[in-house]
Amino acid sequence: MDVEAADKRDSSSIEKQPERKPSFKNRIRDAREETSGTHDFVMAVGSIICGSASVLCCLIMAGIVMAIPIAMIVLGAMYKDECPAEPYIPVYLIVSGAFTLLVCVMSMCTCIRKRNSDVKDDDDDDEDDVCGLFTCCLGCLAGLVSLFLLAWFIAGNVWIYRIYEPTYDDPTSDNFCHKTLYLFSFWLMTSGYILMGLTCFFGIIVGVVTAGITCCVACAED
Repeated sequence: MDVEAADKRDSSSIEKQPERKPSFKNRIRDAREETSGTHDFVMAVGSIICGSASVLCCLIMAGIVMAIPIAMIVLGAMYKDECPAEPYIPVYLIVSGAFTLLVCVMSMCTCIRKRNSDVKDDDDDDEDDVCGLFTCCLGCLAGLVSLFLLAWFIAGNVWIYRIYEPTYDDPTSDNFCHKTLYLFSFWLMTSGYILMGLTCFFGIIVGVVTAGITCCVACAED
């Protein structure tokens, strides 16, 4: 009886131990074993590399995405009549911030709806149809708003860069624009281009690293 009780305790302790996540090296090796070709292996390695820090990146990006539009609305409203050199700059900030927040809210609603529909049973077909229609409508509306934001972004480029650099010290001048308002708008626009460049740069790095890993695995197999 004592031996059986000890065996039960050992088996229960083993079952209660949490499963450890495989290491990065083991995940690469498993991807090589599970894929049938080089192209599939490269895609799997890229997914592993990009997904390793996805949670942290999502949290950081969510905070940035929500903070920047709010700052745009606040600054645009505060300095609405303090840029005679280009009166559309504060309007640009307010409209861009409001519609960016709208896109964020619609995207979150779509993700929540999709997640809830995946969790629910497949028996309720009517509710699934309603959720699918709602998600489709939100997606179409988000697409239209995104197209508007693209056109609005192009117009903002013209308004902001056209008056570079305005007068900051003489409010009576026709070329005056509040320094905080203009510099925020200018660097917000410029940082967008910098971010696009960095995205392309890191995309190239990920591609090079993935190709290097593929070559190393191929050489190891030979």
